[in-house]
Formats: sequence, structure tokens, C-alpha cells
Amino acid sequence: VIDGVIMDNSTNTPTPGDAAFNMNLQGVNESNRALDINPDDIESVSILKGPAAAALYGSSAANGAIVYTTKRGRGGNKAFSATFSTSMAADMVSNLPKLQTKYAQGAGGVYTQASSNSWGPEISTLPGKTAHDVYKDYFKTGYTYNNNVSVSGGNENSSLRLSAGNTNQTGIVPNSSFKRSNIRVTDDTKITDKITAGGTVNYTNSSAVRIQNGSNLAGTMLTLTRTPAEFDLTDYQNADGTQKTYFSIYDNPLYSALKNPYTDQTNRMVGNVYLDYKPLDYLSVNWKIGTDIYNTNTQQVYAISSMGNDNVDGLGQVNISSLAVRNISSNLLVKFNKQLNPDFGLDALVGYNFIYDESNSIFSRGRTLTVPDYYNLNNASELYSSNSQIYQKQNAALADATVNFRRMLYLNLTGRNEWNTAFGKNGKSFFYPKADVSWVFTEAFEMPVWFSFGKIRAAYANTGIAPSPYSDRTYYSVPFFTDGYSTPNSLPYLGQAGLAQSNVLGNPNIKPERVADVEGGLNLSFFVNRVTVDFTYYSETSSDLLIQVPVPASTGYLAHMVNAGTMTNKGIELSLGGTPIKTNDFSWVINLGWSQNKNKVTFLANGLTQFTYEVGFGGLSSVAAIDQPYGVFYGSTWKRNGNGDLLLDASGLPQVSSTSSFVGNPNPKWLMNINNTFNYKAFSFSFLWDIRKGGDMWNGTQQSLYTKGKLAETLDRTSTHDISGIYDVGTPNAGQAHTTKLPGYDGSGADYYTYFMGQNGADISAIQDGGWVRLRSVSISYRFDLTKKEGKHTFKYVELGASGRNLFLKTKYTGVDPETSLTGAGSNIKGFDYFNNPGTKSVFLNLKVGI
Repeated sequence: VIDGVIMDNSTNTPTPGDAAFNMNLQGVNESNRALDINPDDIESVSILKGPAAAALYGSSAANGAIVYTTKRGRGGNKAFSATFSTSMAADMVSNLPKLQTKYAQGAGGVYTQASSNSWGPEISTLPGKTAHDVYKDYFKTGYTYNNNVSVSGGNENSSLRLSAGNTNQTGIVPNSSFKRSNIRVTDDTKITDKITAGGTVNYTNSSAVRIQNGSNLAGTMLTLTRTPAEFDLTDYQNADGTQKTYFSIYDNPLYSALKNPYTDQTNRMVGNVYLDYKPLDYLSVNWKIGTDIYNTNTQQVYAISSMGNDNVDGLGQVNISSLAVRNISSNLLVKFNKQLNPDFGLDALVGYNFIYDESNSIFSRGRTLTVPDYYNLNNASELYSSNSQIYQKQNAALADATVNFRRMLYLNLTGRNEWNTAFGKNGKSFFYPKADVSWVFTEAFEMPVWFSFGKIRAAYANTGIAPSPYSDRTYYSVPFFTDGYSTPNSLPYLGQAGLAQSNVLGNPNIKPERVADVEGGLNLSFFVNRVTVDFTYYSETSSDLLIQVPVPASTGYLAHMVNAGTMTNKGIELSLGGTPIKTNDFSWVINLGWSQNKNKVTFLANGLTQFTYEVGFGGLSSVAAIDQPYGVFYGSTWKRNGNGDLLLDASGLPQVSSTSSFVGNPNPKWLMNINNTFNYKAFSFSFLWDIRKGGDMWNGTQQSLYTKGKLAETLDRTSTHDISGIYDVGTPNAGQAHTTKLPGYDGSGADYYTYFMGQNGADISAIQDGGWVRLRSVSISYRFDLTKKEGKHTFKYVELGASGRNLFLKTKYTGVDPETSLTGAGSNIKGFDYFNNPGTKSVFLNLKVGI
């Protein structure tokens, strides 16, 4: 929410109508559209936690809202000011899996390009072959340049601020980039003593060249980390423009980065106008209307010879998509604020809120290109196109009132009744209330001088979340047919068009999700705010969860949209602040935040005990299971007896379970951050530690690289590894203890690296602790205050600074930075790492000048 106007921060992935798979598992990871915001225009940020935010901003804020207040002009006779800032950042690749560079491509110790593995001979034994560091040959230092300028001025009746910003970034992967330009104008004018009007217009143009996600055959990390150490990937292209690669179905990662770009460009206009009428000192009427309009055009190309295209045939492909989004929101609020008598005061508002959302997308695809490097649909022999249109309206009446007694006891009541067309054309009505009470007990009692402030608070809120539009009925759509692995066939087919009922059964009786939150808290301050404490306990229940529940295919459908679940979140949030040292010249401020959330799925409808909502590569899946946290990992395990002993087969090998069960929990046990700020005269120094305890990761990258013989751990190939267990029932030596000496690698597929640690074994072998301790940020700056100097100066101040981000990371996780997501910013699936692209660590230099 920016200046009271809702801004679309969704993550939009172009999706064809015949998409048979989760589009987040292939292609590129899209950005959250909040990246269109210029940080230099932000004055302050506040986080509205939980359902209470929905009272003003609707069902989309039922889980909270991030509220930005932007910088505005300042009036007055000497109001003119100008600011210029510039910064440069160097971005370097962070954690990477450690690879071996001793052994060549092949199998069984024999060199062959017919295998994608690196179980070949030592590279030193191959004539003309040398070892390469694929990371050094591929990753580079990325640079980011930011420039911002703002001018502010006005008089006693009006103020104006104009700002412009530009960001130009190159990534750590060749050919990747991001550019953004912003222009913003803000005006506030006092028309009469009682009427004030104003508005804001912000234009943003952003563009990017994005790289392939890790999980596809043209993906960066999949093809890079599997590259045999003797292969020179920098020699990536033949004379005819086709690629040189090390295995028939894998792209050369450098060729893919340069020849298979995903480009996007967004033009966005966000703005609002308002009118504020104040007939009385204690009464005002405010009307604000805002709009958020943007168009995003994308193009994904796959060069001829690239295996990243849908058909994995190297014949070339171009995907072109266009997305147009328009959001309009209007708020009419009548506010009353008055101390009614010496004991009671009232702060109240009533209002009307209107929200309109519209989205139109077109996707076009051309396969089998004729002319190389000509990415036009006219160059394709196989064409496909689909489009979608989504419209939604929300109307709401709302009221909010706070009564205070002697400014020590406060009671707040809020209600919102919303009509939402997501439930159908006429819009179903639903109501959500909020109530909170707080007692400033330091106003009621005479406290010691060192006890500055104390407040106890409690709150209850119950909000509704509307389903996605058109969930209330079953529509006809263009059908497609797939075996679950290959590219689907869809209508029109052989010139025949057609429609069929969707395989998801709509629900005319669908209800909104409900989120009920009860919380209590304590705020304390001591020694004139030198020490502060903020403690919150909350218990939140989400019921009538909207889920597409699988149904038997014999019904004619695959899923049914229903209200099918309940889950709880219970947790603690604790903030401690202190100023241990404070003198005229020096101060030290320390802030500590600690939080713990315990989530549990308590109910699933239709007799379900668990529900799989995403499947990774292999058998691992993210599951909602009763009495487990949402999103736990289910997968294969090693068969064990009641004492935890491995159960061995007749040959002495551990056995993989035939059923899927709990193997890990991606949710952290707790989170903590510690921020220190030191100020000495004009110097400022700060650093922030970020700590996550627990939170499992599925390191599918490591499991695959074990199988491929690429990990550094596979260097010791001749050693044996003891695997102890007990012979299983049904074997000749049932019940007897046995230790199997598994060779590191012997080419049988039943050795330690490819079986026990690799993809031939159990999913649980790839589960790792994803906790961390990281230096999230560190910064130092010096401000030259020129207003204190004698004489006239053009500049008011000059500020120099340097900072760093993610400069230090300690983790048990052996893959990339565990702060990673295979499915991207728009997904709530956590903990999947299957050749995810790495994170970065950065160093910044900053200059800011005030006039």
C-alpha cells in the first residue's frame, strides 16, 4: 500500500493455456512487481501484521500489509531543497556446491561422451585434456549503478516535489541485467483554510534480461554443475551458430545464457488524487482515488540447437506474452477526532471503499524455426496462442472507532462489510470485525522515575479471504492431452476447434476463508526510553481454507474447489531495544528481534489426512498433513525397524521404503536479528546479524551431483563405507546384524555415491539443516554538515558511505545460499533446491549531496 493506494505486487508468470506442468518449475523466476518501487522515494515503512490490516484494505490484506509513506514536498518561504545521490555496488556469487576437477566424463573409469556423468578416468591421463574451473569460466562480478535526484519547494499554501531515479544492473550470470527508471511528482495545495487537495503521479519503466532457472535442460546450474571438468564451456559455438556441448540433451550453459534470453519490459503508472475538507477542527472528509496501471511484455527464445525448448528437439522456439493490469481503488472517509470531556476522547471514521482489478494476458508460441536467430512468429511452422481475462470488484462499508478514558484506557472497534464478485456476478457479502483494548498503566499509577512507559494490550480480529475469481462455477475451456511428461497436444487439432468443461469442478456454495486472530502484548520503556521491550503472543486460526481437492477421475473431473481445511499459527514476537551509551558525541543503540511461529494443519475435509500441493523432482513433495506444519516434506525413507536400525535386503543393501512419509520440515524453529548502530559525531557505523534456527532444505542438487560423480566428495572413489543394519524379514539371514561395505563407486548403481547418497536411494538422504548465521548488512558513513561553516555554501551537506550485504554466512547447508526458492517469489513452497541459481554478496559505495 503506497500513500493509501493498493499497489499490485503479484508475481506474474506467462502461462500458456496448454500448460501441463507447474510453470514455476521451469523457465525463469519472475520478480515480485514491488521491484518497480524506487527506494529513494520512500519516507517510511510500517508493517501491519495479521488480519487487522484488512479492515481498511480489504480481503487481500487479511494476512497483513506493507504500508509505504512516500516523501512529499515541504512548504514555507525557504522550502527549496534538492538532493542528489549515487551509488555503485559490486555483486559476487555466494555459496556454491563444491565440485571435483580430477575425473573426466564417462562411466566405469572409461571416457565417453555417451554418458552425462563424470565417472571417467583421471583427466591427466587424457591426451590434450586439461581441467577447468567451470565457476570461474562462467560467473562474473555484477555491477549496480543507482542515481537519484529530487527537488522540493513551495510556499505557505503549497508544496511540490519532483524526483527521478535510474538503476542499471548487470548480474553475476553473463548477459543478465535489470534496468529501471522512475519519475515521480507529488503536489499538495491548500485551496482554502478548510480544503486541501493534492496528488501523486509515478511513472516507471523497467526491463530485464533474465536467465533460466536451474531445473530445466537449458538451466544455469543444472548444465553448469554437470559440466565435465575437462570440457571448455567458453568454446561454446560452432561456425554455423549451433552450440558445442558435452552431452546431447544438455545446453552449454554459456550458450544458453547468451542465446536463450528471457526479456521483459514493463511500463507502469501509479498515482492518486485526493481532496480533504475540514469543516470543523474535529471533523474532516477525505476522498482519495488511486490507480495502478501497467503493461508487461515478455519474450523467451530458444536458439536452434538448444534443448531448452518444449519439445527438447533443438529446433528452436519463441514465446511472446503480453500482460495488461489495471487496478483502481477509491476511499471516502469521514473522520471525527475530539476530546469529548476531560475523561473521554473519541477518534472515529466511517467510510466506503471500492476496488476494481482487471487483468488481460495473451500468450503466443512458435515452434520449429526456419531461419536461425530470427525470433518472429512468422518464422515458426507450429503456432499456438491463448489468452485470459480476469475481472474483479470489491465494494465495502467500514467503520472504526477508538474511545479513550483519561488517555490511559483505549478501546478500538472496527468493522468492514465487503461484497466481492469473486463469489459470482452479484458479489457475496461477508463481514469481518476487529476489537482491541489497551491500558497504559503508567498513566494510572505513580511509577518510579526510571519506569518511563508501560502498556498492556489485547486484540481480536476475524477476516475473510475471497477465492480467486471464477471459482464458483465450472467453465468451458480449450482441452489438452498429455501423458504427464511430454508436451501436450491441444485443440485446435488437425483444423478442428473445440471446448470442453474444465477438469476443476467449481463450487457455487464456496465461502471465504476465515482468519481469526487473538493476540496479547506488553510494551515497556525504562530510563527515559533508553531500554524498550515489546512482547506479543498470538494465536491465529485459518479455517475454510480454499483448496482444489483431488477427486476420482471417474467423476469427469480431477479436482473440486472446496473449503477444505483448517490450520493454526501460534507464536511469540519479542523486540528489545537499548542505548547502553549516550553522550554528546557518541551513542550506541542495539536492537534485538526474536520470533517463533508454530504452524499446524488441524483439519482437512472429505476424510483426507494429507494433501499434496507440489511435487519436486523425484518423489519428494510438499504436503499439508493433519497435525503437521503446512508444507512439510514427504518422500521416501530407508526402511528401518522399531529400534531405528536399517533393514537390509538379501544382498546386504539398505532398502528404500515403498511408501511416502514425513522426511523434513522447511519451517524454521525460530528467527532472530541483532542490529547495532554506533554514532560518533558525524560518523555512523551499523551492522545487522540475521539468524535462522532450523528449517530443512531438500538438497536435490547434491543428490543429483552425487549420482553424476561431480561433487568434490566423490573424489575418493576407491574407499568403502560401512553401512550397518539388520537383515529384513524374508531374507535368508532375517534378524541378523550385518555391516555392508559399500564401495564409493563401482558402476553397479548400488554403490555409496550413486545409491546411498544419490538419486537411486531415498529422498531423506538429501534433507539438510537450512539454518544460518549471516551478516545481513554492514555500513559506515560520514556526513559533512556544511550549514555550520561560515560563509555561503551551495551544499547543505555531503554524505559518503560504504556498505556490504551478505558478506558472511555460516550454515550447515552444502548447496547454494539456503535463502533460496526453486519456485520463485510468487510461491509459498519452501525448501526446494534443485539446481537453484546462487545468491550474491555485495559491496556498495554511496554519495549523497543536499542543496
